[in-house]
Order: sequence, then structure tokens, then C-alpha cells
Amino acid sequence: MQDNGPIEITKISEDATYGSEKNPILVGGVADSKGPQNERAYLDLLAGPEGQKITYDRVKSCCSFSTERGFMGKGLLDVYKITYQGQKEPIYLYINMYDYQTLYAPVGFTIR
Repeated sequence: MQDNGPIEITKISEDATYGSEKNPILVGGVADSKGPQNERAYLDLLAGPEGQKITYDRVKSCCSFSTERGFMGKGLLDVYKITYQGQKEPIYLYINMYDYQTLYAPVGFTIR
């Protein structure tokens, strides 16, 4: 798996678990000191289901996992709280800045 790739989204995931703790969004960048920057760049490409502007806040890091790019072979997921106008409940997305895969918008989001 490569460490970094383009921060672009061209499709919406068909997997309802994409962005969850068990299936986090892999934005990469940590090896180039761009992990948090990649997380924000990814989130800036998302919109609500009707194109609404989203707001996001990182609420915590959690969920230790093994990765060769982490400190002593371990990494943590960052959890972001996502809100937008007309939303009933916030959505929490889990993001991995250590590893990279092709990026998608989670189910329920659109692409800006």
C-alpha cells in the first residue's frame, strides 16, 4: 500500500461502513508530515446529501491499530464530527492518516 496519493474524490462509496471505525478513510500523508493536512483536504471535498456545506471538528484520536508507518508500528484513527444544515444528528467519520487508498465520499455525502 502506498503512503500518499492524490486527495481527490470522484465517486461515492457503495459501502455503508466506509468511514467507520472498522473501515476508516485512508488519506495517508503521515510519512511526509502531511497527515492532518490530508485529513482536512479530504473533508473539504465533502458536502451534505443536498450539496450543503459541511463543518467538521476533530473530536478525538482512538482505536490503536498496526501500521508500519506509525510510531513503534502503531497508529491511531482521528474521529471527526460532521454537521450540515438540516441534519438531525451529527455524523462521525474515522480517518487514518498513516495509510492511503483511493478515496470516496461516504454514503450520505456528495462531492463538492
